[in-house]
Amino acid sequence: MSRPVLLQLTGLTSLKYGGIERYLCAVSAECSRRGWSTIVQFEAPPATENIVADFTAAGARLEYFPTNRNGWSARRGIISCLRRHRPDILHVHFTSRDSLLLTPRLARLLGTKTSVSTLHGLVHDQAGWVWRVGYRAFDHIVPVSDAVARSAERGGFGRNLRQPLYLGLFGDPAPDPARRASTRAEFGIPEQAPVAACITFDARIKGVDVLMRGFALLRESVPEARLLVVGIDPRNSDLPRMADELGAGDGVIWAGIRDDAWRLFDAADVYVQPSRSEGLPLAILEAMALALPVVGSDVGGIPEAVVDGETGRLVPVEDPVALADAVQGLFADAGRRRAWGEAGRRRYQDIFKGPESVRRLVSEYYGIPELQ
Repeated sequence: MSRPVLLQLTGLTSLKYGGIERYLCAVSAECSRRGWSTIVQFEAPPATENIVADFTAAGARLEYFPTNRNGWSARRGIISCLRRHRPDILHVHFTSRDSLLLTPRLARLLGTKTSVSTLHGLVHDQAGWVWRVGYRAFDHIVPVSDAVARSAERGGFGRNLRQPLYLGLFGDPAPDPARRASTRAEFGIPEQAPVAACITFDARIKGVDVLMRGFALLRESVPEARLLVVGIDPRNSDLPRMADELGAGDGVIWAGIRDDAWRLFDAADVYVQPSRSEGLPLAILEAMALALPVVGSDVGGIPEAVVDGETGRLVPVEDPVALADAVQGLFADAGRRRAWGEAGRRRYQDIFKGPESVRRLVSEYYGIPELQ
């Protein structure tokens, strides 16, 4: 007898091996362990071969075609994939408006028994009748945070909306003093220089321009400070020029796009998330796992991870002055940094572990039982 099939339409263009890729790989491995075949779609072949190797080892088969854009090319790829595999379970992540309208309805016609969509971001940023109609065709709409769930309710997505499911991390990252020394040596960071770090990408929603302004203000009072930015290719971004124009460019370290970027966090003293909108960024959880206090925008799901005054500081959105003040306060108080970082690591261990999240997804939302 052939194995039942799970199809994951990720909509991802994976330039690095990050937390979301590891989560999806763990889902594939858990489904394979329970006797299912998994097809995982990416927009294009991942930039790192490690992703392909790990998904293959997890029992998944990878396919590459667009879903996260409007137009015939995306529709054609989805139609072809659904017809070929006729999945028993469909799980959609990031997708376009056209794909959202098509995918769950066609899948149902072709025999799919259960369809799931994960909401990774705040719905009110994109809400409209097309999105409401599209999401209503899914059996389960799974938000990644309480904030995303509330935004979905406001957007009219209440029907089929389930309890939030935090994605979580794998492998239990932990602080490593040796890694701190080697990373600082790699980037020429003086041993005593205070360092803030951020994993991001070059999009307005991530607020990196706010971070540049805040860091420029910080350098006026802490000229030896450094800012380690991971996930942006400085050759293809205007942000390095912005940092130079603000007079802070010599303090910004552009580490580029890297796999396992969290490994660089040991070089830092504070993690900063200046986003304008967020579901719940896995980078914050990675920082918490490494016992870094977090300064984050008070937006979306960030306050569900960062407890203001206990594991970090929450600052208003688009407020570089407040951001600079919060980071400076932590730079100046090693005892508070240590206490908040340790509290953040405990919070990560209590709430944001990936294996339990995957187990819940597969058992409760997919409805795949454990093998007897």
